[in-house]
Amino acid sequence: MLEDTNFWILLSFLSFIALVGKKAYLFATKALDDYREDIVQQFAEAEALRDEAQKMRQQLALRAKQIRAEITALKENTALTLETQRQIQEKALEEKAKKAEKDYTEQVAFITAAFKARLVEEGAEVLLSAARSSPPASWDPKQIPWEELKRALQC
Repeated sequence: MLEDTNFWILLSFLSFIALVGKKAYLFATKALDDYREDIVQQFAEAEALRDEAQKMRQQLALRAKQIRAEITALKENTALTLETQRQIQEKALEEKAKKAEKDYTEQVAFITAAFKARLVEEGAEVLLSAARSSPPASWDPKQIPWEELKRALQC
């Protein structure tokens, strides 16, 4: 059998297959290990991205809550500002009304004083003209409305 060439061809063929098979096995296992490491790395990256997304989601939820609080505060502030403006306008209107009333009172007082002065002036003229002229024959001092004349002069 050692002299048979078919035996040696078979033996060399099997040795060749064993060597090539070993190299192919090593190559296949290395390729599968690399593929496994890539999958593990991608899975780790996916978990990291998921964790980052959850953190961002929590931050966005917190920011949304803060924005809602700010909006509520702005609404309240706006309401307070409007109320303050309304109060300021009411005070301004009250002051304007008081000033108008004061001006009206001063004008009435001025007109009344001018009217009194005019009545006094005209009353004095009437009295002087009556004193200069002689009273008519039918003149009776009891018929003069002295009370009305006094009230008119006192106003």
